[in-house]
Amino acid sequence: MNHLSIQALDEFPLINPGDNLCSIIIDSIKDNEILIDDGDVILLAQKIVSKSENRYKDLSKITPTEKAKNLGKTLSRNPSFIQLILDESNEILSTEKNVIIVEHKLGYTNINAGIDRSNISENKDLVLLLPENPKKSANDIQLQISSQLNKDISVIITDSMTRPYRSGVTNFAIASSNI
Repeated sequence: MNHLSIQALDEFPLINPGDNLCSIIIDSIKDNEILIDDGDVILLAQKIVSKSENRYKDLSKITPTEKAKNLGKTLSRNPSFIQLILDESNEILSTEKNVIIVEHKLGYTNINAGIDRSNISENKDLVLLLPENPKKSANDIQLQISSQLNKDISVIITDSMTRPYRSGVTNFAIASSNI
């Protein structure tokens, strides 16, 4: 390989629970007149994978434990949100400076267990979790798209994250397939 080209899919639709993400991706590739070759890598935002897998949680339906209530009071946070953080984490590593840093049950060190509240709904009680098994998701998507396009492609599922106590956001791979 002697070059690298990155191309976004224009007018990619909003994803809803149960949507066939692979069909949507393939349709969008065709609509954008992008030619896929063997060895191409398709990067997917975690958010669309989580949305298609219906990883939404309604905070109003979460019953917080005493631990979540106490931590919520200490940090001035919604106890139901704290409960989800606890449920998605192996352990809380730090709450200094009112930032909840955890070891996610998938092994990542991140803030708020990767639970996302941005750009998902007008309902302020709705949050989005990381995919339950991002490696399986990446494998399933890679195999289906490769098969339907008859190309040997790879897939990376990415997520944005902040680093504790630093400004800015970066992207990282939470799973990949065929890399």
